[in-house]
Amino acid sequence: MIGLVVLAITYLVLQTVVLSALLIPAIISGRFSLDDLSTDATSLTAELVSDPIGLAAATLAIATGIVAAALALLAGHQLRPGWLHWVVGRMRWGFLAACLGLGALAVITHLVAYSIVAAVTGADDGALIETGQPQLLLALVALLLVPLQAAGEEYVFRGYALQALGAWFRRPWLPILLTSLVFSAAHLGDPASSLWFFMFGALAA
Repeated sequence: MIGLVVLAITYLVLQTVVLSALLIPAIISGRFSLDDLSTDATSLTAELVSDPIGLAAATLAIATGIVAAALALLAGHQLRPGWLHWVVGRMRWGFLAACLGLGALAVITHLVAYSIVAAVTGADDGALIETGQPQLLLALVALLLVPLQAAGEEYVFRGYALQALGAWFRRPWLPILLTSLVFSAAHLGDPASSLWFFMFGALAA
């Protein structure tokens, strides 16, 4: 119980600090206008991540889950963070490097393919990166920080919360259900995307 409380409080505080540190200066400088930003959570997220600063803020905020999960493990169970990585208590660096390489290749292939299709067809509608945005910088931010964002989510929901709740229940489907519901709700999507995230969370568990 102590670990889950530490996880929730620490994650909330760290996310607030990161978002404030990156977004407040961007708003003050005029990079983002509060009048132009959407009030709908889904639309607001889409607008923020189309800008390198906004994308960095969003991804780093979620990535703080790595630190929050490590502190929860230490506070609630007196275990070192290595146990979050793998069952032997340490990081599999070779496997991590291979996954990062494959992920980078997939992103680069996607961007190149999109650029080719857009150049051939002349289509700008539905562009992944809006016209006028520094595409290379946006892609670089994505390559560097999105893996940390994904790791933050996994450490919080599957790495720690699922295991902590699993120690309380005899039936494994209960912690899977609970963490998948929270995982889905945290993505602030419409009903269809919420269902997708719930199913992904359940399958990933």
